[in-house]
Amino acid sequence: MANDIIEYRVTCSNIGSDISLNSLSTDTVYFNLDYIPNSINIVKGPNIGAKTDAVGDDQAEYDATNRVVKVRIGTGANAITGGSVLNSPTGVDSTVYTFRVRVSTECVKLLCDNFARNQAFMRGVGQISGNTLLGASNPGIFDGNGCPIPGSTVDLIQVGTCVPPPDITLSTYCPASFASLVSLPGYTFYNSSFAVVTNLDVSGLYFAIRPISVGCADTIAITAFVGECLDSDGDGVINTLDQDDDNDGITDFEEVCGSGATAFSCISGDPNADADNDGTPNYKDPQFCTTRNALGVCTTLDLDNDGIIDNLDLDSDNDGITDLVEAGGTDADGDGKIDGFADSDGDGLANSVDPTTGGTP
Repeated sequence: MANDIIEYRVTCSNIGSDISLNSLSTDTVYFNLDYIPNSINIVKGPNIGAKTDAVGDDQAEYDATNRVVKVRIGTGANAITGGSVLNSPTGVDSTVYTFRVRVSTECVKLLCDNFARNQAFMRGVGQISGNTLLGASNPGIFDGNGCPIPGSTVDLIQVGTCVPPPDITLSTYCPASFASLVSLPGYTFYNSSFAVVTNLDVSGLYFAIRPISVGCADTIAITAFVGECLDSDGDGVINTLDQDDDNDGITDFEEVCGSGATAFSCISGDPNADADNDGTPNYKDPQFCTTRNALGVCTTLDLDNDGIIDNLDLDSDNDGITDLVEAGGTDADGDGKIDGFADSDGDGLANSVDPTTGGTP
């Protein structure tokens, strides 16, 4: 099962006709198993004892990049070269070492293959022939002549309830990198044409793909929506995060829902947002309002029917007097925006009318 520990026991014997020099055994840890650090131990033969994973301090190491256990075996083996192993039909000069792995808890790996597979190899140079020979382990299978047939040791992993990462929906008001929107280590993002992308710029269907093993990968479908990335008043705060979209000193809440409003309580959300992620902002969406004017804008949000919603309209009743002046504010330059704009808390509302920064609404 996931998270179970398996100990592999590898017996290295030279049953050939020549002494093996510079003898080395390697064992690649299968992709659905995780090596347990510093678990290599020579239990029979020369150099008995526990070994570290580090390179250059004893007869063994673990190559984490390639997931390979390496053990230099035989008489005279050290931290650099393998030793000699006498040839014997019964393997009298054999070395036995063990190491441990833990069954992965990653569902996608177990769904790719629910068997733990292992095969070790032994390599050496013939003392007489000078040839480099390679032998592979076998799970106790022999041919008609009694010679071992190379193969893997295979153990069934009981997967149980295993749920892979689900498909997801992403929403953002402005283009952004996928990495900033979702955490999917090891995955590469693709658009619907399967070209690699790093940023979410337009709404559409995307895919996150993570190679798991040869011939197996995990794919997550991403339905993505990118809203209107607008900053109507140019104050550096996009409309959907701005408490005063037109910088007239009157909060959007009040311009839409009336004096004293502290939320869009009179409607079902921010007019600038896209509640149903259909690419149409709420203030134009028939799903958001029942009636719209000739310009396609919700009538309850556009008092003068000029196509500009009230929280973006500097003169929402079109009487020639700006909303700022009508609310009792000062507009020395006549641009309809609050004079001396400064916003220390970054909420889009000028300090002078923002109670959180000591202002007076």
